[in-house]
Amino acid sequence: MTKKHKYFGFALLSLALLANATACRAPLPCPDCDEQDGPEDEQEDGPVPDLPCGGADLMTDNLNCGTCGNECTVFFEGLEWEAGSCQAGECGPIWVECMQEGFGATCEELCKLHEASCVPNGCAGSTALLMAKLYGCDPDDEPIKTMVGACDEPIPWSDEDVTHARCCCGW
Repeated sequence: MTKKHKYFGFALLSLALLANATACRAPLPCPDCDEQDGPEDEQEDGPVPDLPCGGADLMTDNLNCGTCGNECTVFFEGLEWEAGSCQAGECGPIWVECMQEGFGATCEELCKLHEASCVPNGCAGSTALLMAKLYGCDPDDEPIKTMVGACDEPIPWSDEDVTHARCCCGW
């Protein structure tokens, strides 16, 4: 074997070992490790702010509306008649208790009994929920009809099915 072939074989063996060593190496933990944010970058942004009420959105959180612990009374939550939820940091208008004809002819009159103001079309787009109950209403009783329009419009007590109404009122 000539010297030339001896070095050629040694060179091939060296290349094979080098290729084997680099091919079987575990990959780096991340391809751009040097570009990741580290503690120095966090200090540039400043400390993480201390969010009120555990991070609640005071503009929309029904349990922390406007301030921590200010809970809104929500009626028919998750249903098409939902009312009272937190809107822009204030509890929205609500459906007042179920009342019969003898307490008032309009929602304006029924809301005044609660020292509140009628909110036309203010609860899920309606002014009143009309109920067909023999003896009052439970909080989760669904209406048979809704009423839209002005607060001084007469509640259709003459409709044979309507026995009670819940009006949309705000304070």
